[in-house]
Amino acid sequence: MPLKEDSIHTISDRNYFDMKEIKEAIVNGLVANSLTPIRDAVSHLTRLDDFNVTKLSAGFFSEVFKVTHISTHKVMVLKMNKHAGNRGNALKEIELLNKLNHPNVVAFMGTVVHEGQLHPLLEYLNGGTLENLIKRFYDASVVKRLAASESSPSNKKCYELCISQSTVPVSEDNQKISLLFCKLAKDIAQGMKYVHELNYIHRDLTSKNVLLRRNVDALTTTCDPQELTAVIADFGFAANEPSPNDPKLPTVGSPYWMAPECLKCQWYNHKCDIFSFGVICCELNWRIPADPDFLPRDNNFTILFNNLPASKTSLSKIAQLSTN
Repeated sequence: MPLKEDSIHTISDRNYFDMKEIKEAIVNGLVANSLTPIRDAVSHLTRLDDFNVTKLSAGFFSEVFKVTHISTHKVMVLKMNKHAGNRGNALKEIELLNKLNHPNVVAFMGTVVHEGQLHPLLEYLNGGTLENLIKRFYDASVVKRLAASESSPSNKKCYELCISQSTVPVSEDNQKISLLFCKLAKDIAQGMKYVHELNYIHRDLTSKNVLLRRNVDALTTTCDPQELTAVIADFGFAANEPSPNDPKLPTVGSPYWMAPECLKCQWYNHKCDIFSFGVICCELNWRIPADPDFLPRDNNFTILFNNLPASKTSLSKIAQLSTN
């Protein structure tokens, strides 16, 4: 699939693929039969010094930057791999992102070459993470427990923090919040359906890795479902859907959202993403963290819905179906 027409690209009369730096980046991370898809992915290539850069966050494998292209002023996100040993996975992520084109999946905008490595440029999503949105509506009992937590001093003033960071009025009608959360769950389902139809599994679907696209130019957000769109991001652990006779995939991901078969290091397939989606639906429906202290699970890692408050909403039903 060709890159978007508005993707950032550089001088057309230079053959970047013949540059020594690009050759090194590809040879260091890929085997020879993978060159063609990466050749397509780097057709729109830039260098780091083409941007003004602001660091947003850092994880174990990568750092994330908000970047502004100097000549076009286009704002994007740059995900930079931190470890040479992860180059292969980073290039596989670029290859996959270049194939994806869906409104509920983060858009791939191009590639940056820096210090012999290729790094993906992604669309900049201005609404934060789904996890942070849910935090602003935590159930009162959750806020009280977090605020009283002795193990985490940073949570002592959780309630005040939730209020101070809120972009949605805390007095908003409860039904409007529920409608918004149902709409965001639908967005995620549509994005994951698309990914699975391409025979890929995400393997790290969490409320942290679902970003929000704000559809209005406003400093604050109301609970209008049309104002926010959920977008699935972070495909660093994505893999091809295994066939029944394929060997077991390595266990990766975030434990709170993992399916029982993953936590038990058993064979798994796309159904692990469906379970993770169910956990997100639990977060949305009961307005609680995915932490087992709030979302109870038994010794087999099954969610204990009987230990949660009764709920007859569509989200609770979807959560139970997805995690069954």
